Amino acid sequence: MVLICNPAGVVDAKHPGQGLGDIELAGFEQVLLSTEFCCDEQKFKTMSRERRITEAEHLIYVPDHPEQLSEAMRPFLEMLRQCDLKCDYALASHLPRERQNYELNKLIIPIIEGAVRLAVQNGCKGIIVRPLYTGVNVDEEWEVNRPYLLRLGEVAREEICTLGETLKPFQILIENQCKYQEGHLVRGILSNPAEVCEWMTELQGEDAQIEYKLCMNVGSLSIYGQDIYEYTMAVADYIGAVIVHDGSNIEEVGMVPFTSVSSVGLMTQWIEIIRGLRSISYDGPLILDMEHAVRYCPMLLRPGLMQFAKHTMDYLAWQIHMADAMKKYDHIVLFGAGNMCRNYLTNYGEQYPPLFTCDNNPKRWGQDFYGLSIEPPEKLLDLPENTGIFICNMYYREIQKQLEEMGITEGIEFFNDEYLQSINMERLTGL
Repeated sequence: MVLICNPAGVVDAKHPGQGLGDIELAGFEQVLLSTEFCCDEQKFKTMSRERRITEAEHLIYVPDHPEQLSEAMRPFLEMLRQCDLKCDYALASHLPRERQNYELNKLIIPIIEGAVRLAVQNGCKGIIVRPLYTGVNVDEEWEVNRPYLLRLGEVAREEICTLGETLKPFQILIENQCKYQEGHLVRGILSNPAEVCEWMTELQGEDAQIEYKLCMNVGSLSIYGQDIYEYTMAVADYIGAVIVHDGSNIEEVGMVPFTSVSSVGLMTQWIEIIRGLRSISYDGPLILDMEHAVRYCPMLLRPGLMQFAKHTMDYLAWQIHMADAMKKYDHIVLFGAGNMCRNYLTNYGEQYPPLFTCDNNPKRWGQDFYGLSIEPPEKLLDLPENTGIFICNMYYREIQKQLEEMGITEGIEFFNDEYLQSINMERLTGL
């Protein structure tokens, strides 16, 4: 799974060096090639008056030629070449969600087409685009978007032919949407799984060079309470990329996962997100959008925030592919004989049966725990080759230190039961 950082909020368009450096220092290997830099509101205020619409329409800048888009992106691209960062995927500019003037679509389309060309020129595998929704009636969404999305495929194909290269299929990744209705965010385009299937099937056609896929934005799905697990399972065959961010139930904001909370818990359905992606064995790009978290973080604290964000993305990838760690070993033993051990046995015990489990309580040695023998930690010193020791206890770091002090430094793995498909909620007592 490739982890990608959206540079929005992190990287300054004119002086991208520091932001890209923070992304690289945090451990990210990929960054989105985002042309949102070219639709920055503050930048538009300096543009000539005749190139604007009205202030109320958010000051959309329209390049006269595709070269202008490349020129606007030049500082980013030049600095990117000096970093050890890749851009396998691009992100096209989009209109503000609250705008309702249909004519604005005619102004943003040239920018999006330019972004597609730029993505192909820079060797990207695909580009994320939003469907046209500004001023579009619900019953006209497909009628308006079909020619627009097919045109983007034609633009990509034209650019591929111009370069004279044989590339792998280029992906047009269409992002699901929510929309404002009477001041509230509700379901928008591609929030219905049936609509996703219909659109992708109709768009794909017979062109093997262009692929149409869904870019699943889990933040947009979560904001109005959609069941993300059911949605993921229903659209599994069409997902080409996943955007993750935390937010609120009032507006779309880009926060680091697990950081938006209320007095009753998390604002985003991470349990449904992880369960869904794990169930379909998702292994595509996982894209972090933390624009607002970074934008309002003090400048000197941003490197630390970026590193925390990367750890969070690693955690998500680990949760989604937790079973991959079990596949590495010929044998498995567990450390811990409590609730987490029981949940391991419920979910993975049949497919990856442990030899035994350990516990630090001498009174429990030799007892049977759900068909598993409880042994003293010293037995871990005499294990068969290629055995993984999975810590099934919340005191992960303490037990890891204990094992390392015993001379065990390889094959130590963590197990976690917070996001399993089946969880025994009744806590064991008397352990």
